[in-house]
Amino acid sequence: MIAADVYDGHHTNAKEITKGAILTTRDYHEVLSRKDVDAVVIATPDHWHHRMTLDAFDAGKHVYVEKPMTWSIEQGREMVAATAKSGKLLMVGSGAKTSPLTTKAREIVKSGVLGKINMVRMLNHRNNAEGAWVYAIPPDASPKTVDWTRFLGNAPKRAYDPKYSSAGAAGGSTRAVSPPTCSCTSFLSCTRSWTWWGPSRWCRKAASTAGMTAATCPTS
Repeated sequence: MIAADVYDGHHTNAKEITKGAILTTRDYHEVLSRKDVDAVVIATPDHWHHRMTLDAFDAGKHVYVEKPMTWSIEQGREMVAATAKSGKLLMVGSGAKTSPLTTKAREIVKSGVLGKINMVRMLNHRNNAEGAWVYAIPPDASPKTVDWTRFLGNAPKRAYDPKYSSAGAAGGSTRAVSPPTCSCTSFLSCTRSWTWWGPSRWCRKAASTAGMTAATCPTS
């Protein structure tokens, strides 16, 4: 199990959650270079999705990348072409849309237990600050604890600003929905020895394609 993140505080948090079982790095290329990694979860700022996905395919990995797939139609076409060329699986999605809760709701509707459905009204209650995507900035966030240059990547260069960094992303293109051991700038691997957080059907398909065992994938 290994994760890449540009904020050191997230490294500490990941190790606490996994009781030290996870390896951490600031450079996602270290994740891709590992032979025991079959698939990766890309939960990063939007402007990194395209580059990381292409690099992952070049390294022979399956990819789950969060929405949006990328920033432009041209980059999207590149990613589609790279997927076909690589022979690997690519899933673009939102964790909430592929969660066990959403799957269960679908099962209930299909079962007919609700009767004939004439209208659906959907609400998403976010009864806390994080639910509104307003995240507190860690007090230790600084150019020393955040690899600002790596965070920016090919984005326009600007001075360090904690409001837009991995440690305190507040919204828009610099925020990303994250798996439990990751952050808004994380690049997470799926190894043969780790139960991946991702959508179970996709993971089982990836496992079959990559020769992984079913035990590496969630059962829900």
